[in-house]
Amino acid sequence: TKVYAKDVEDGYIWMPALCIPQLESSMSSSDCIDVLAKQSRAIRSLAQYSYQSTYFYICAPRSVTASGAELDFSTWRESGWCRAQEWANFLRPKAMMPIVITELPQVRVLEFFDFFLFR
Repeated sequence: TKVYAKDVEDGYIWMPALCIPQLESSMSSSDCIDVLAKQSRAIRSLAQYSYQSTYFYICAPRSVTASGAELDFSTWRESGWCRAQEWANFLRPKAMMPIVITELPQVRVLEFFDFFLFR
């Protein structure tokens, strides 16, 4: 629809791996302390980002990391960060049905009970 197209064009995307500062093994102790403080602030803001969102997309295509670990929608759902995002979405005043993007040729929308009961 035109409304959806406008929302997507004018919208913002929250990607935890990019929006939440991450620790790196090469960081000094003082850099780690700084990153942990920023990380804490970003985590505490998660509910606010969810509250202001118009749509809730889950982008979890099947992939393999540099270390050989296989990732997909199932592993996405096992992550603590991702569970926090799910709950932030469902506890907001107007919870959104997640739009799930995987490697499949179609996008799925999960109903509330399917999303939580059939994990």
